[in-house]
Amino acid sequence: MKKFISLLMVLCMLMTIAPLTFAADTDATSPDPASYPSFATSDWEALYAHAIAGDDSTEAWQKWMKDYQGFNAEEGIRYFFLPATSHDSIIEIYNNYNEDAVVGDVTIPAHTSAFVEYVEDEEISVIVGADKTYQFKVLKSDAEASLYINDATNSYVDVNDETQNTDLWSFLVQNKENSCSTASYSIVDKNGVQDGDLKKIKGRGNTNWRDYDKKPFNINFSNTTTIGNTTSKKFSLVSNTKDSTLLRNSIMYDLSKDVGSPYYSDQSFIDFFVNGVYRGSYIACQKVDLGKNTMIPLKDESEDVETGFNFLVEVDVWNYKNDTYFTSKKGFNVVLKTPDLEDFETNSPQWQVRYDYIKNKYQELENALYNGTLADIEKICDMESLAQQYLLQDFGKNCDGGYTSTFFTYNAEENKFYATPIWDCDSDLGAVDVRRDGCQTSTGDHTGWTTRTATYNRVVNPYGQAFYVKGTTSQGETFEQLCARIWNTNFVPKIDILLGKAQPGEGDLVKSIEAYASSIEKSTYINYIMWDFAWLCQDHNRSLKMTFTDDVEGELEYLYAWVKARSEWMTDYFNNIGDEPVNPPVDSNTKTVYFSTELDWDDVHYYVWGNSIPMQWPGEKAQYLCTNEYGNDVYKIVIDLPNVSRINFNNGANGAQTASTDIIDGMLYYTTDPSGKINGAGMPYYNTETMTFTEPVEPTTIPATSADEITTTVTQVPTETTTTPTTEETTTPEPVIPTLPHNTITAFCFDPTGKTAGEKLEEYGTKDGYAATFGEGTLVGSVNDTGYRALEWSEPEYGKNESMVPIMAAGGKNPWGDNPYVQVTLSTKGFEDLAISLESAGSKKCPASWQLSYSLDGENFTDIEGASYTIALADRKTPIFYFDNLTLPEAVADKETVVLRLYATTDVTISGGVVADDPTGGELVLNNIIITGNATQSAEGIIGDCDLDGKVTIKDATLIQKHLAKLTEISEKGKPFADVNKDTEISISDATAIQKFVAGLLDKF
Repeated sequence: MKKFISLLMVLCMLMTIAPLTFAADTDATSPDPASYPSFATSDWEALYAHAIAGDDSTEAWQKWMKDYQGFNAEEGIRYFFLPATSHDSIIEIYNNYNEDAVVGDVTIPAHTSAFVEYVEDEEISVIVGADKTYQFKVLKSDAEASLYINDATNSYVDVNDETQNTDLWSFLVQNKENSCSTASYSIVDKNGVQDGDLKKIKGRGNTNWRDYDKKPFNINFSNTTTIGNTTSKKFSLVSNTKDSTLLRNSIMYDLSKDVGSPYYSDQSFIDFFVNGVYRGSYIACQKVDLGKNTMIPLKDESEDVETGFNFLVEVDVWNYKNDTYFTSKKGFNVVLKTPDLEDFETNSPQWQVRYDYIKNKYQELENALYNGTLADIEKICDMESLAQQYLLQDFGKNCDGGYTSTFFTYNAEENKFYATPIWDCDSDLGAVDVRRDGCQTSTGDHTGWTTRTATYNRVVNPYGQAFYVKGTTSQGETFEQLCARIWNTNFVPKIDILLGKAQPGEGDLVKSIEAYASSIEKSTYINYIMWDFAWLCQDHNRSLKMTFTDDVEGELEYLYAWVKARSEWMTDYFNNIGDEPVNPPVDSNTKTVYFSTELDWDDVHYYVWGNSIPMQWPGEKAQYLCTNEYGNDVYKIVIDLPNVSRINFNNGANGAQTASTDIIDGMLYYTTDPSGKINGAGMPYYNTETMTFTEPVEPTTIPATSADEITTTVTQVPTETTTTPTTEETTTPEPVIPTLPHNTITAFCFDPTGKTAGEKLEEYGTKDGYAATFGEGTLVGSVNDTGYRALEWSEPEYGKNESMVPIMAAGGKNPWGDNPYVQVTLSTKGFEDLAISLESAGSKKCPASWQLSYSLDGENFTDIEGASYTIALADRKTPIFYFDNLTLPEAVADKETVVLRLYATTDVTISGGVVADDPTGGELVLNNIIITGNATQSAEGIIGDCDLDGKVTIKDATLIQKHLAKLTEISEKGKPFADVNKDTEISISDATAIQKFVAGLLDKF
C-alpha cells in the first residue's frame, strides 16, 4: 500500500507559497457589526474567527483554543480551525476582550472585528491591552462541513426538572438525557452558509458517552436539512472515539450500501463546534429511524392504525432500560425504535395493542430462527439481508454484533423483516480486542468468528443463529452456502476497492482506505490537536505479527493490514466449505475438573474465568473426593459453561491466600494458554507437570497450570456434546448475582439457589439486620415505620425465567402504613466518588414510587436528587436496575456511618389503586444493592497508585513486580504509594494486594 501522505509535509509546502494579496473594495474590508458572534457574551474574553470572512452569519464563529491534550500541548499555541471553503489567506477576527487587541500589525478595538492576513500553520502574535501576549495559528480543514451550535441562555431544565445555570456544553454532558431546544446553528459547506434554529440536541451512545470526554449527540431540525453530502431531519453526530483513524464507521456504512443492504446511513465528515469551542472531527449520520425523510423511508402509520404498520426494533441486551422494550422468549431484550409509542399513554389500550403487535410479530421471527427451518425463516425474513448483515458484522468482527445495535426493519406490505441497517462500527476492523461468550478468538484477531458463535445466556445471537438451522432456502442453499455466494459475489469486489486493488465503479460509495484517509487528512490532524489519543494498533495486532508506528499513519497501515488479512481468511474459508452441517456452540459441554495441591489447604474454592459461581469471595466450594497416592487431597468441580478456558483456585481464607502460597499473583490457573503469557488482568499463566486421576472412569488428561512450586492435577472427563440446535425453551433460571465492580465497597446480593418460597433469609441475618454479602454493612426494612420486617423468598415468578427473589411483604400483622422503607447502613471511611446500583420490582399492591435519601446521623434524612423511580405495571415482575451506578452526593464520602434509605413516596400502588384498599397485601422486591467508591485521594496521591496516573490498576501491580525484578524503578514519589500493606517495605505482597483489589477480592487496602 502506498505510504499515506503526511499532513506535516503538506503544511510545509503551504508555508513556502507566498500569501495571497488581499485586494478588495472598501465595503468588503469593513465587516458588518450585525454579523458579530451572537453567543459571545462579555465574560467570554477571547478572540473569535469567522468561518467565512465577511459573511453575515452570527453563528459561524470559533473561539480560539489552546492545545490542551494534543501533540502540541506544551507549546501553548492557540488555534483557529477554518472550514474548507474559507479564504486561503484572509481571516476575520472578532475581539471580545474589553480592550484593544493588536493582531499581527492590525489593531482591533474591543468588540469589533477586522480582516487579517495569514499563512496556514504560521504563528501570528497578539498583544491584548498593555501586557498580555499570545500566539496563534490558522489551519484549514478538509472536512465536508463545519457545524456550529450555539446558545447563550446559560439556564436549562434538566431531565429531572431541575434548573441548571451553566453553559450549553456543560449542561449537555451532565446527563445523556439532558436536551436543549433553544439553540441556533450554522452549517458551512460547499452549499454556502446556512443559519437557523435547532429543534433539539441531546446526548447519545453508551460506552462512548460513558467513558470518553469527546461526546456523541443526536440533533433534530424542524425541516429536512443538508450537512455536507447528507440530508435528513434527524442526525447522529458520531464521535468515533474508539477509532483512531476516524474512518471505520464510514467504511462500514458505505460497504453495507455497496453489498446490497436495503437501508444504510448516509454520512459526512464534519468539524463540530459548540458555543464557538471546537469539539473534534465527527461524522454527521442519518439517525437510525423509520419514516419520511429518514434513513429508512418506510411510512410510519402507527398513529393511524393499530396493527399492520411498518416498524423498526433493536435487539439490545445491555442498554434497554430507558426505552420501551420487551423481553423475547429466548431472553433477548428488544427495544421499540420506531414507533417508540411515546405518543400514547403507557399501558393505555391504544399503547398496548400496538406494543403487542410489535412484540408478537418479532416473536414470529424469533420462533422461526430458533425453532424452525430455513424455509420458515424465509417466510418472515429476507434471507439476502440476513446474510449481508451477518457478513458485515463478522467481516468487521464487531464486538457488539448480535448483542446491541442489532436492528430488524419490518416491512408490513411484504410481511417480512430485513436485517438492517448496520450501526455503531467504530469498534470494527480490529479497533478493539475483546472475546465474547461462545467465541474462540477475540475481535482483535483477524481469524475466527465472532457474530457466528457469540452467545447471550447460552443462546446464539439472532444474526448468527441461521447457521444452525436445518433445511435450505428457496434457492436450495444452506445459510452457509448463501453467505459464501454473497461473500464472493458482493463483498470481495468491494473489499478489493477498499484495498486499492480495484477502482470504484459507478454508484459505488466505497473507496480505498488511502482515499478515505486523504479526504480528511487535515480534519484528522486538527482532531488530535484537541484530543489526546492512546494509539491502539500496538496492542491489537497480535494475530498479524507486524509492527506499526504509534501515530495516525501507523494506525492507517494497521487498518489496511487487518482488512487485508481478514478478507483473505474469510475468502479462504468460504472457498473451502464442505457439505457437512454446521454445529452450534451448544451449552451441554459439561466439564469435570480435578484439582490437588501440595499446599496445606483446608478446602478449595474456585472461579470460572469470565463468570463467577457466585461472584463473591471466595467463589464456589469444590467437592472433596479423597487423598491421592502422594498424600494430597483431591477436589472435584463440575462446570456447565461453554468454552471455558480458565479457572482460578483459592483456599477461601477470609479473602486472602495463606502465607504458604508463593505464587506471584496469589492465584492458581488452569488455562489453555501457554505458560509465560499475561492474561487480561495482567497476571501470568503457569504450567506444571501434568498428572492423572481416576474417578472411576479414566479421564482424558489436559495440561495443569500453576506455579512451579505446586503440583496440580487438572483433568477433564470426556462428555457427549449435542450437535444439533436446541429447539426447546430452557428452564434454567438466569444468574441473579451480578459481577461486582472492582471498586465495590458493600453489596447485598442474595442468592435464591436451592431456596423455598416463603423461607426467611436466615443465612444472611434476621429482621433486625441482614449482613452484606460483600464488605460490611447491614440492611433492614419496614412496611409501616413501626418495626422491622423480615425478608423472605418470593414465589418463583419474577424475571424472564421466573426466579425467586427476596421480598419485603405486608401481612395481617404487618400492614402497609406510613413511610415504608428499606435502608442500608455502612461506612464510607476512606472512600469517595460513591455510587449505588440496586434492582427492584414488586407486586400489584406494592407502593409504586420510591425515593432514595441519606443520613449521617440516622435521624435526619436528605433526598438525593435524581434518585427516584416508579415501577410500571408492565414491569412489576421484572427486576430492573432502577439505579445503575447512580452517583451519590459528596456529603456521604469518607464517613464513619452513612444510612441510605429508600422510602415510598406515594400510597398509589403499582396497579393504580391505593394502599388503603388492601394494606395487608403486596410485596417489594429489592436485591443486588451495590455501593462502589474509590480510595480517598490524599494531597499527594492514592495508596496503590505507584505509577501516579490517578487510579489503582493492574499496571501498578506490574510496576511493583518489575521493580522487585530490577527491570525498572518506581519513582521516589511513587514509592510511598506502593507500600499498600504499610510494612515499610515494597514486596510481592503489595503487588498481590493490588491485584486482588482490582479483581474485586479486596474492597480496600
